[in-house]
Amino acid sequence: MAVIGILISLAVVGIQALQRSQRETTRLNDIRNFDAKLAEYYTKYRHYPILNHNDNPLSDIKYDIGGTEQGVCLFVPGMGDPNDCDVSVTASYKFANVIMSPGFFGSVGGTHTPFDLLGDYDAYVCSPGTSDPNLYEVYYSTRTTGTPQEYMLFGCLESGKTQNFGSLTNDN
Repeated sequence: MAVIGILISLAVVGIQALQRSQRETTRLNDIRNFDAKLAEYYTKYRHYPILNHNDNPLSDIKYDIGGTEQGVCLFVPGMGDPNDCDVSVTASYKFANVIMSPGFFGSVGGTHTPFDLLGDYDAYVCSPGTSDPNLYEVYYSTRTTGTPQEYMLFGCLESGKTQNFGSLTNDN
């Protein structure tokens, strides 16, 4: 009986590791898709989506964490509407919707939105709450001054902070 118990516990641990690996892969692919949309946006408009804080209607990027689908809305420059980011709807004023897998989360401990000034990528520490297998966070920030324009894009997953997909490491 003890041998059967040990075998069952090993199987459960193996299944949990496999599930975690699948979640991580899916979420990294979400971030890569987001990164690809940023490249398309840059190709079309010659700048990355501009981030304005405090729900400024001029923001070119907003997140949708409500409804049946979660994700990011990239708006045509100057046409963003902070009250109208529903990733399940396409519209002429939207450049693209990026659908994220379940668990996409919009804040860290209630103190930051994922599209907030983050400071230094290397010094940023993911919130301990991001180890929740049901949640993950994606962070985007940009600097629109200087040449070339740069952005920062990374995620906080179960395994910790991902690589920075952009070239910006410090937005201060």
